[in-house]
Amino acid sequence: MQNLTYLAVFEPSSTDGSYSIYFLDLPGCISFGNNLEEASRMVAEAASLHVYSMECDNEEIPTPSVNLSKEDTAGNVIMPITIHPDLFRMKKDNERIKTNITLPA
Repeated sequence: MQNLTYLAVFEPSSTDGSYSIYFLDLPGCISFGNNLEEASRMVAEAASLHVYSMECDNEEIPTPSVNLSKEDTAGNVIMPITIHPDLFRMKKDNERIKTNITLPA
């Protein structure tokens, strides 16, 4: 089973305690949470879906970075997020199969 661990950048809002989340290794992959706990729950799903979409489009999956620059980490929370692309792909494929099944009348 394939595991990928990407470094997520949790950028706090200066006004309401919410967090914007992005991955430098996965351009365009963003998420949001009303607080750090909610953001932490949302981020793995966002990364998994992003990698799944890249696979479906036959795009090369980026190699995870080991560290980030001080510019990217200053004032932000950095969290390693491990995703399991094989399991996510199976889940999405099963969902697709279920929606394509036609029940007899």
